Amino acid sequence: MKTIHTLLLVLLALSLTANNEQWTNYSSFEQVTDLVEIDDKVYIASMGGLAVWDQTTDEKSYYNRGNSDIAANNIVDLQVDAEGKLWLSSARGLQRFEEGVFSALLELPRLSMSAGRNEDEKLIGASVDSLYIVKQDDEIIRLAIPWYAAEIPELYTDTEQNRVYVGLTNWFAPSALLALEGQQWLEAEDSILQLTGYYQGHKMLLDTEDRFWCLTTEESHQLQDGEWTSQNYEEMLQQEYFIPHAITEDQNGNLVVSGKDFFEYRVLWQDGDGWNDLELPQSLREDGVQTLLVTEDNDLLLGSSIQGLFEWKNDEAVKVSLDQSVIRTNRILTLLPYDAGMFIQDGGHYWYHKDGVWEDLSTLPGVPTGNVARSIAASDAAGLWIAEGQMIYQYTGEAWLGFFTILIDDAELMAAGEDGSLWLQAGTYLYRYLDGEWTSFGFEDHGFASASFQDLHVTDDGQLWASHLSGVCHYDGSDWTNSQENFLSITAFQLATDEQGDLWFTSNETLHKLANGNLSTFDLSGLPGFNPWTSQLYFDEANQLWITGHSSLYRWSEAGVISYDMANSCIAEGQYRQIARDEHGNFWLGSISAGVMVFHPEGLAGGLSIEGTKQLPSSSLLLYPKPINPGEILYVDSPLLQDQSAVISIRDFSGRPILSLMASALVQSYCTEVIVPDLKPGLYVLTVRTQSQVVSDVFVVL
Repeated sequence: MKTIHTLLLVLLALSLTANNEQWTNYSSFEQVTDLVEIDDKVYIASMGGLAVWDQTTDEKSYYNRGNSDIAANNIVDLQVDAEGKLWLSSARGLQRFEEGVFSALLELPRLSMSAGRNEDEKLIGASVDSLYIVKQDDEIIRLAIPWYAAEIPELYTDTEQNRVYVGLTNWFAPSALLALEGQQWLEAEDSILQLTGYYQGHKMLLDTEDRFWCLTTEESHQLQDGEWTSQNYEEMLQQEYFIPHAITEDQNGNLVVSGKDFFEYRVLWQDGDGWNDLELPQSLREDGVQTLLVTEDNDLLLGSSIQGLFEWKNDEAVKVSLDQSVIRTNRILTLLPYDAGMFIQDGGHYWYHKDGVWEDLSTLPGVPTGNVARSIAASDAAGLWIAEGQMIYQYTGEAWLGFFTILIDDAELMAAGEDGSLWLQAGTYLYRYLDGEWTSFGFEDHGFASASFQDLHVTDDGQLWASHLSGVCHYDGSDWTNSQENFLSITAFQLATDEQGDLWFTSNETLHKLANGNLSTFDLSGLPGFNPWTSQLYFDEANQLWITGHSSLYRWSEAGVISYDMANSCIAEGQYRQIARDEHGNFWLGSISAGVMVFHPEGLAGGLSIEGTKQLPSSSLLLYPKPINPGEILYVDSPLLQDQSAVISIRDFSGRPILSLMASALVQSYCTEVIVPDLKPGLYVLTVRTQSQVVSDVFVVL
């Protein structure tokens, strides 16, 4: 028996002030994106929030989603307006920052910024297709940019000419440097630099001699007295090839330029008619300097989006510590409760947090030193394990102990049970390691419907659930049960079991519950931020289901959903792919871009109610054959196709649409027939949609 439910989304009026005291955000400020100085304070934009470095006292202050009203951690640009106020740009829009206080958010797209051209303008921002002029009264004027841009343009304001320059980057078409006076774009003969090559950006500066510089990938261009001149980088910098990243000027009128030559990144500081090639540490030569700042004291600061902040002192780049937390990259790949603490994988770093103390497990003897571990698992009975390649490593408390395995492919998935078992997936095999013994289970030998495994889940008594592109399979300790007899074509992704032992899993735009052989399906297509490939499922001690999303967290039940997002809580932006709970009842959320959020459920003030679960007629979707070759007929079976206004669509895994057809226009036999177009090999999603329901499934093109 199958039942399907859908959530009717009803947005309720909400008035909420986020309670930051209930949230802690462990984020890294080492991914520096911009630098600005105001009154002996250096403001450091990063992917983890805003840092303020007082040059007089050497004190640093840090602001992120957990301790302030900052709208987003991922700051892409800083700008000082005519009143000396600092503005921040993020994916949520613009905010002003003054004396530790963040202003109300101006909701705009992610923008680059430049100063206003006159006393009537606060600042100017640019998206890929529009220019935004923010007036002193906060009126915003939007102008379309009359040229295609492949990414957010670079901006530079010339107050003397009452002009703003807009550098447009194209990858497959000519680039251009446009100029705007008033609200009119200048014609080509009026100081527009139309570039015939394919350029990777425009780095601009108006120097003390009133020369306007525009550095592109192939040449340096200067505008002075209304005339453009150009020179290649071999003439200007003695560099045969150079991709500029930043340009600034020191207090003596000398230029400083950062960029990359054929092999590595460089910073060049002008000295008279020559250039000094600064001796950068190897880390900066490999990862680059993306932003530069010369302070009022003529000190040079180097900002790297990977390595952090450096200060040029005594002919060497000295690292400036931005250690608000131990998190290094903001890319949290694993969160696992272990031994009354929490294990965190932060990029290639391993941390253990217990009772407020952080321990760096990456420095212990025997730690894996190859690529970032592909899978990690832990239970109090099995211990803490890392799988890397065909090796596994166990944490002993003082070191990592490596073990050879019987794996013939690299490990991809791993899970641990409270019975002491360790399960791994590698290639088309599942492996169990228990009491020092290995057991392998092959794709063909055990009748798995698919070898494209997505997730492993071990119950407390050692039973295994495995999801794949054609459903789930189950091992009870002695026998395997495969799900193809019941729901062959349902693609299964993330897994969890509730306190009754019922299995829950995500599949495209739906949530499924498998209980005693009965499958119930819940439509989550209207749930903002839900992603079946990455959204995690977690049951707490009260048997309440939590679902992670993009910049959101959901407390789900059949009666409705409570949503916590950036507008009504302190959650930071980012795709949350990890969720766990510590022994104190605190939830830990791991994002691939915003670090770690820690909160207590009682601290979740407010939330947005999404109400109204309604039972609808049974619905499913069957696709055959799977896999399939281009040009062959894909048979589609779903009760929704009884509605002749239903639409069948195919898109690739990035979401790009391939085709969309009305059911009434297709051949109807015992199934609806869809001829697969000439597609590249890979995974594709077929969706059947009516006005009230939607079902999707994945198929493979060979």
